[in-house]
Formats: sequence, structure tokens, C-alpha cells
Amino acid sequence: VEFATPTLIDLDSAPWLGSVSNIAQSGVRHLLVLDVAGAVSVALRLVFVVPEGIRVQPAVISALETGARLLPRVLRQEQARGELLYRSTHDTLTGLLNRRGLDQVVAPLAGTRTSQTHAIMYLDLDHFKQVNDNHGHAVGDQLLKYVAAQILKQVRPTDSVVRLGGDEFVVLAKNIGSAAAAYSLGKRVLNAVNSTFVSDSGLQLPVSTSIGVAIWNSEDAFDDAMRVADALMYQAKQAGGALAVEELAGSTPQDSITHVTLNQVDLTLVSAAAQPLR
Repeated sequence: VEFATPTLIDLDSAPWLGSVSNIAQSGVRHLLVLDVAGAVSVALRLVFVVPEGIRVQPAVISALETGARLLPRVLRQEQARGELLYRSTHDTLTGLLNRRGLDQVVAPLAGTRTSQTHAIMYLDLDHFKQVNDNHGHAVGDQLLKYVAAQILKQVRPTDSVVRLGGDEFVVLAKNIGSAAAAYSLGKRVLNAVNSTFVSDSGLQLPVSTSIGVAIWNSEDAFDDAMRVADALMYQAKQAGGALAVEELAGSTPQDSITHVTLNQVDLTLVSAAAQPLR
């Protein structure tokens, strides 16, 4: 803290300000400087330009001194508020969005007048309970963080990845454009998650997941699309672990798909190895 109180200095006495030539060209010759410490993790330096011929009134100095005393408290409150907001919208284990965070992402999308095509990808790990039962919750938590990282590597920067709870995850792929594009993204996620997980202790466990993908038009109800994605995920799980994508019938090679019907919706099931399901 060099300027604990509001201090009037010459422009030439502020080399830390960088190039001052542009400021000097505007006719400024003096600066009013005040350092504020203890606001957040770093100190702040407030710099006010004083036009030539302007006299800084005592009331201005007094107001700055009062503000300097209040500013650290205000900034700390805002920092705490931001941290509380983050914790309320993010999963503490994986750092992904939680259901409340998902609702905040969905709200502006659902409010658009122009219809947009999005994809809702619902994932549920296969046999996750056995991991907790056989190897403990610590290993289970490591596995969940691994799966979260695998999903994040495959999605686009504009997509949102959510942990709903337990071993259930959701990916909201914004403006996906088509069911075929949703299939491509879902297949990448499926192949990335269906891998071998290595715990901190060196334990190696095979990982597999079942994924249901619903197509959501922003003019329709989001919760309805979520229910479809959830139902598709269970259909995929009953098929032995697969990817089920709504409205995809006929859009992929026939040697890698099989068609089923669920609640009058055409589905395509694609296995992790892209082989026909039997």
C-alpha cells in the first residue's frame, strides 16, 4: 500500500500506469490515487484523472476515504455471494452442474421464440452399485469423477454436462441440429465412457453406461423431453448397455442398428461396438 489515503500526484510520477502519452495528450497533468487493501486476495489501486484547472474538493477526498473503507466489505460480500451461487448450481464431487444449474441453462433456451433443436443425453452407469459394494464409496467417487472428465472431453464448449445425482448424468447439447448429429455425439460419449477406469490405488475396473438421447425443440416442454431421454436410457439398459436415440430410424447403416418401439416413438439402439444387438 503506497497511497493509503487519496493522494494527488503528477502524471509523470506514475510510471506503473504504463504509457501515459495518450492521457497527457488529453490535457491531464495530475492523478488522484488511492490504494485499497484487504478487499479480496489482491489489493486494488484506484486511479482518477484530474483535468487541468480542476481543483479536487475536500468533499471528494472525504467520499473517497469513506468508499475505501466500505469497498473491502462490499467486495468480500460479493465474493461470498458468488461462491454460494456456484455451490448451489454445481455438484460438489465432480464440479459439473447440478439440477438447479441445469434449470438455469434451460430457462433462456425455453424462452426463445425461434424454435431450436437441442439434444438431451441421459446417462446411467451400468452396475455402479456393485462398485460401491465391492470396493467402497471412495473408489465409487473416483469413478464418478473419471466419468465426468470423460464426458467433458467429448462434448462441445457450448454443451452443458450435469450430474443429476448418484451415477446419473445429463448432457444438454445445444443447437445440435439433427438426430444424426445427436447420434454422433452420443456415440463419442458412449465409447469414451465405456473404457477401463484405474483408481488411485491401481485398481482396474471396466466401465460401461447406457445412454438415452431425446430431441428437444425449444418450443416444447423440457421436462417431457427429459422423460423421453430417461425412458430411452432404460430401454438401452434393458438391451444390455447401449445408445438409444430418438427419431433416428433409417439414418445409420442397417448393419449397426436395430429398431424397437417405446411409447410410440421410433428408436435406434447402437451398441458400444456398433454391432447388431441380439
